[in-house]
Amino acid sequence: MSKGGAVVVQPLVSEEQRKAAAAERLASMGDDIRGKDARTKSLATREAIDATKLIEEAKAKCKNPVKLSWKHIKFEVEVKNNEDEFKASGKEYERRMIVKDCSGYAPPGLATYIMGSSGAGKTSLLNILSDRVALINKATLSGDIMFNDVVPVI
Repeated sequence: MSKGGAVVVQPLVSEEQRKAAAAERLASMGDDIRGKDARTKSLATREAIDATKLIEEAKAKCKNPVKLSWKHIKFEVEVKNNEDEFKASGKEYERRMIVKDCSGYAPPGLATYIMGSSGAGKTSLLNILSDRVALINKATLSGDIMFNDVVPVI
């Protein structure tokens, strides 16, 4: 927002206003969504958020952190060619590599980002790592997924 070329900065809300707004949002949701503890509340409906306390609680609950690592993940599917591809190749079906020799790891306690352009296979990789891939239509999956570099997942 600007007034005559000057930038107008909205004042930050006070702690009391934030708590009141959170209590109001929570009250408007009804008893069924509230639950008995703050874990069932979203960050928007928690009255007070202390990030340091949340991190310390998470560390106490996770005494044995887990590292997820993956090596040489390859995922290939068989897809039906469209008319132009069929005319060019003479094949009704073609094998396509969705994830090509992907390796990496997600260390415990740190955010891990998977980045890439559209169609790069990010969602497919996440589905593979979370064991949500159905091997149908002659799909093949190879590679190693391990917990703490010791326990195999697949």
